[in-house]
Amino acid sequence: MTDTATSVPQQDEEREARVSRSGGAGNLIVKIILVGLIDVLLLYLLVETYQARWWLAFVFLAIVAVAVNFAYFTKRSLPLKYLLPGLVFLVVFQLYTMVATGVYSFTNYGTGHLGDKASAITAIEQSNVVPVDGGTQYNVVPIVQAGTVSMLITDPNTNQVSIGTNDGLTPVADGDVQRTGNRVTGVTGYESLNLASLSANADYKAQWDALRPPVEGQRGVYLRALSITRAAQAKAGYVYQEA
Repeated sequence: MTDTATSVPQQDEEREARVSRSGGAGNLIVKIILVGLIDVLLLYLLVETYQARWWLAFVFLAIVAVAVNFAYFTKRSLPLKYLLPGLVFLVVFQLYTMVATGVYSFTNYGTGHLGDKASAITAIEQSNVVPVDGGTQYNVVPIVQAGTVSMLITDPNTNQVSIGTNDGLTPVADGDVQRTGNRVTGVTGYESLNLASLSANADYKAQWDALRPPVEGQRGVYLRALSITRAAQAKAGYVYQEA
């Protein structure tokens, strides 16, 4: 009787120990998976910040990665397991935001100052375009070759047909010009675009709007499309001069 009575508590203790060990193993697996996912995300962010040369964020993420693995894989950092998530969010969304706002308030940081000086000059000149007084208007046709849109231009004074890009004009041999009656409609080796095909392709439309073929012999004067069939001489309303 005594042996039977004493064996029951022992069996209960062994059962509880097995359950405890089973729960501990399950918790460890879950912890490894969750921390592993966090490590993968941190590794991705570390690579991105390194490529962007954002050293402040790179150092911060490296510290967070070490702290996360230390906090959740050691038994000596129980308080840090609860404090670490809040501390990370506090630094990112409160401290960094306040410090960055204070620093930027003493600079001219903004969307108008993100590029270099040359980009700013180009943007100002292109956003302030005025027509040339008494300037010539040209018949044009949008053409495309290998994904690059150009402007097929007919000079009204000489009837010379040229392919215009932002780099200049390239004369076209008369035998390569395609015509319908007296109107130039295309050129050999290029696909002519109409309003529908140009509007249906956002990339083609953006290239067409950005075309500024320079006019030969007139410094700072270029052709600007008025429509898909007409272009006029124009120039920048502002011209940059070194101080």
